[in-house]
Amino acid sequence: MNQRILSLLLAGTLSLTLLAGCAPKGSESSKPPETTPMVTPTQPAEPTETPVLPTETPETEPTETPGAAPESTPGAAKPSQSPKPSEKPNAAPSQKPQASPEATPVPTPSESPDTSSVVTQVWEQIAADLADVLPSSMDLTGDDLKSTYGIDPADLEDYVCKLPMMSAHITEFFIAKVKDGKMDAVKAALQARQEALAGGFLYPSLVELVEDYKLVVNGNYILFCITENADQAVEIFDDYTK
Repeated sequence: MNQRILSLLLAGTLSLTLLAGCAPKGSESSKPPETTPMVTPTQPAEPTETPVLPTETPETEPTETPGAAPESTPGAAKPSQSPKPSEKPNAAPSQKPQASPEATPVPTPSESPDTSSVVTQVWEQIAADLADVLPSSMDLTGDDLKSTYGIDPADLEDYVCKLPMMSAHITEFFIAKVKDGKMDAVKAALQARQEALAGGFLYPSLVELVEDYKLVVNGNYILFCITENADQAVEIFDDYTK
């Protein structure tokens, strides 16, 4: 303990001694005054003219400023290899054009055959040619044909029977196509009809007309007529049935 105190005291003494040695000697007022030296003026030297030669200022040649080198874009991806083109699909074989069918020639229509029966055609022709002289008439059919003429319609394939609408006239027409084996019966019935008319009460002018009747057979066709134009009617009948 005592040694420690002694050590501290020695250290303090040394510190004080050092501080005392560092202090300045004397004060600033004790320094001697400095003498200022006398300056002798000198004449200035006469200026001499010095020719000023113009100096060529060399023109500075412009230097080419190198352009900035293009910076490479970082991370620029190299072009990848283009994918190989896929195989072209095989073209589907087109069907060969079929030859267009030849136009079928359209046959020129011939005149349509008259589907009306021969019996009807005979009567229509007579009615047309004798239209100016024939009186008005009516058709006799069915049961009336049997009761008036005594002819069974079943014995006929086709027929036309015309009677005058007024009793003052006695014009009659019977045109028929008779079935096979029935012609004699039909012909006899028509002759009986003519005899009945001649024996009746007729005007004198009509008696001669009834006596001039016509009964013509061509094959299975038969014509019976009482008219002033009987000959013309027979000609028409022959034209269609012969």
